[in-house]
Amino acid sequence: SKPGAGSAFFVELELGRCEDGVPVTIDDSDGTLDTEWACFAGKHILLVDDADTALDLAEWLLHSKIEKVTICKNGQEALDWMAINAAPNLVLMDIQMPVMNGITAVAKMRSNPDLEKIPVIAITADANKQTIEEARSVGVNNYITKPFKPEKLNDIIKQLLSQIG
Repeated sequence: SKPGAGSAFFVELELGRCEDGVPVTIDDSDGTLDTEWACFAGKHILLVDDADTALDLAEWLLHSKIEKVTICKNGQEALDWMAINAAPNLVLMDIQMPVMNGITAVAKMRSNPDLEKIPVIAITADANKQTIEEARSVGVNNYITKPFKPEKLNDIIKQLLSQIG
């Protein structure tokens, strides 16, 4: 390229996608995880969001840091998945989704002894005080508002994962 003219780069990423209501799990156990996150090797995050853009961004951020990421498109799908699989180490849960919203899903998680202690980060575009208070009242551990900065999401995840060891 010429100075001041810029450059064009093309990147191909293989991203999983939830097809026909079947959650997708990405397993990056090939040893290429970000070294800053090496202490979290073996951790599993459940990402629950119905917005493709949010899923793409969060999945991209998480995939390089966390070994296993499972994606569900709504709260009911997430609860159904957790009922038949090993519980994840952390859940990123959108608040506003069809079928079952994040508030209801977290409330149901907290009423289940097998799921009640899993840390939950709420993801919301609606950052008003009432929404945040409602999320906290059902047991959300922390929250992040859309659009979010990758560094902030990283910090919140690292903080919660370090608390569970």
